[in-house]
Amino acid sequence: MAHPELNALLDALVPFAQRRLAERRAFFPFGGSVQADGRIEPTMAATDSEHPKSTNLIELLTLGFREADRAGQIRAAGLCCDVRTVP
Repeated sequence: MAHPELNALLDALVPFAQRRLAERRAFFPFGGSVQADGRIEPTMAATDSEHPKSTNLIELLTLGFREADRAGQIRAAGLCCDVRTVP
């Protein structure tokens, strides 16, 4: 069983991804974190491009989560990416 804070983070991220898929059939990578005080904070990477590469957004989000972790600002982080697989 996952830690309750991880479940809360997942419960915050997945519905947003599902809505985006239903509305637009795709979404840019995004994430969220459990702050040091327990709050869930959604996170999106900002770029100058209207159509940024997903890999760049994933890298920005990952770097931001790592920095926040090193600073003791977050207890957990999650990243959502729209991927397609071939069975």
